[in-house]
Amino acid sequence: MATIAHCGSERRAGNRRGVTMTELEPAGQKAAVPLGRYGRADEVAALVAFVAGPESSYINGANLTVDGGINA
Repeated sequence: MATIAHCGSERRAGNRRGVTMTELEPAGQKAAVPLGRYGRADEVAALVAFVAGPESSYINGANLTVDGGINA
């Protein structure tokens, strides 16, 4: 699986060539995610907002994975 930095460089290169992310995606990569789709930025932002807020004051030393269930 590609790293975030690698995906970003592919996306920028694809945008310069007028290629969509769907065309850059290896066949079946999205299907490998149990939710069947990639995560959205707002979903990650919601976790960040929760962890940064007072509601998470009792969370201590946890690894919170946002991966659509890949590591479940």
